[in-house]
Amino acid sequence: MAVRPVMIRNEDQFVQLMRGRRLALGLGQAELDDRIGWSPAYTSKVEAPHRRYGRRVFMFFTNLADEWLEGLGLALVLMDRREATKLCAESEATPIDQANVTHYPNRERDGGLLQSRTVRLTMTYRKAA
Repeated sequence: MAVRPVMIRNEDQFVQLMRGRRLALGLGQAELDDRIGWSPAYTSKVEAPHRRYGRRVFMFFTNLADEWLEGLGLALVLMDRREATKLCAESEATPIDQANVTHYPNRERDGGLLQSRTVRLTMTYRKAA
């Protein structure tokens, strides 16, 4: 069942979309629990994150995460797995996890300098008489 891609903006939207997909596939919560390998009734907890016994799916997904993604020109997109796989295979762009960046610049260069400036402090205590 193909679906139109949707940009995820917050956790509530994600939960609603996932619940809608489950219903569209005609799966009950217990069936989904079995399919995934979750404990019984865990799907009901995940689908109701703000209730007393609910479970949060994305603890980080706040306005901060959305602003961070937007600031980097990125978005989380929910789409059909087959279409996503096909889209990734057909793309000629550099994968985001293989971008040409140096993480933490100067880390290698300053490593020896930091080690040479490290001073060891040894404390000696006298025995009590």
